[in-house]
Amino acid sequence: MVQKTFLFEGYQQFFENLIPQNDSGENPFPLVLAHNDAQENNILMNHTDNRNLMLIDYEYAGWNPMAMDLANYISETILENAYPYGNGINWYLDNIMQQPELESMIKTYMAKYFENYMQEGLKQKYQNSAQLFIETEYLNLEK
Repeated sequence: MVQKTFLFEGYQQFFENLIPQNDSGENPFPLVLAHNDAQENNILMNHTDNRNLMLIDYEYAGWNPMAMDLANYISETILENAYPYGNGINWYLDNIMQQPELESMIKTYMAKYFENYMQEGLKQKYQNSAQLFIETEYLNLEK
């Protein structure tokens, strides 16, 4: 009989400890199936309704904290993956998101998560207020 060994067997706790926790030791952002390559070439938009999006190229998909795709997208704003000269990528540091842009994007993401996906029991912890959730957890992220 062949014994199956998993690549990260025994490391689950290690990886879970890398996920940010709030003051009460909870992760308010659950692990989800993430795309892990959220960049402009993999996000297709309908010309007549820009709210109609489609993601393609799932070769890097895997389980990550819910905000992984947002973090990946933010980092991809300064990269050019199709750099026409030589191998590799080109960095466009002028495209880096400024603090007000980052804050607006993150807080909008948190509000939509609270409104559409957060479990009702966890919402009660924040008095069913997305604003209280954002103020509490965003401040924890800045620490």
